[in-house]
Amino acid sequence: MEKRIFQMGLDLNAAAEAECWSDVKRLDRQIAELLTALRQQGTTPAVMEQLNLLKKRHAKVVQTCQEELEVLRHKLATHQETREGLQAYELFGEQGGVQ
Repeated sequence: MEKRIFQMGLDLNAAAEAECWSDVKRLDRQIAELLTALRQQGTTPAVMEQLNLLKKRHAKVVQTCQEELEVLRHKLATHQETREGLQAYELFGEQGGVQ
């Protein structure tokens, strides 16, 4: 079990570094399922140690996701500003101008 938890942490980091958000989402779901199962089964000190490491890695990945979200918000806002200019051409074209 310890190796599986350790590998999940490595996989989560790798997915975030590769910006493969679908893999991050899949691993996040798997981690939630694992934690639910472990809560029912109980854990050993070795498993708890690996879970603490996984929790730290998971928190870093969440931070990375939040940072990427801010970058995308900025890009979207910039795109919206540019789009207004492009829409103005369409309005101008309706009046028989630029096409």
